[in-house]
Amino acid sequence: MRIFRILVLALGASAVGAVSAYAQKELPTSGAITITLDDATRDQYIYGLPIFRKYGVEGTLFLTTGDMGEEAGTGRWASLTWSEAREFLDAGFEAGGHTITHRHLPQLTTIELQAELGFPQALIYHKIGVFPTTFAAPFGDIQDSNGRVANAIREIYDAHAWWGGGEGTGYNSLVSVDPYQIGRVEIKRDTKPQDVCDKIAVAAKEVLWIVLVFHGIVPKPLTGPEGEYQTSTAAVEEIAKCSAAFVKNGSLRTGSIKEILDTIPHRHGPGRNVDKPIMSLIKGSARTQPY
Repeated sequence: MRIFRILVLALGASAVGAVSAYAQKELPTSGAITITLDDATRDQYIYGLPIFRKYGVEGTLFLTTGDMGEEAGTGRWASLTWSEAREFLDAGFEAGGHTITHRHLPQLTTIELQAELGFPQALIYHKIGVFPTTFAAPFGDIQDSNGRVANAIREIYDAHAWWGGGEGTGYNSLVSVDPYQIGRVEIKRDTKPQDVCDKIAVAAKEVLWIVLVFHGIVPKPLTGPEGEYQTSTAAVEEIAKCSAAFVKNGSLRTGSIKEILDTIPHRHGPGRNVDKPIMSLIKGSARTQPY
């Protein structure tokens, strides 16, 4: 309270409203939930999008752009078409970057790394008219000996979502957060929906931000290793339903990573390197683009 009074005296009476709003922003009254979808596959569109629309939960769609086109592909991991990606935007989802070819980033040369990060931004903007500012690394893999990958992500994107994060819990503070270490709860074939709903309930009670990540969404996941990252539509619906219940009673709000980040007043951790504009990276990489 003493700090608040000092700010008012220093800024003048006209700033009272602004300072009050900032103080309220620091103390959120409800938690938050974000759905994220890695890889942007057609099964997420066919089976997942109708569920998310039905329950009104929103999030971020991370696009792997290398196989995306105007015609629908086939196969278990077929990519979305661009028109299908636009439907996610209409349903309240943000478009995020997830590279071109879904490779392990620490294994790439510097030029390859810049291409995998920067080219999808330009392509997504060209195809669906939005410029992605949020990124998720394939396999959650950004670790190398000198921080080269993490630094490259900070040069191009405003935020990074990864597996674990949030000190391994998948929870994130709504008061102060490192935007490049946004934690997520990974949902797979053997994940029990009730366990996820219990985690969502904790976020609602403790006023935290919980971010869920799904991969494949199918009526019946395959057995064995090939189905490990698939989630049944029944499980997705149960999780979406319990999420919507908390949104309806006001204890959670739902939105994309960008939307929720924009409501968090404090950022910590290394910031974005603004000395290297994105378009200079894209232009520099284009001359040696290996694909």
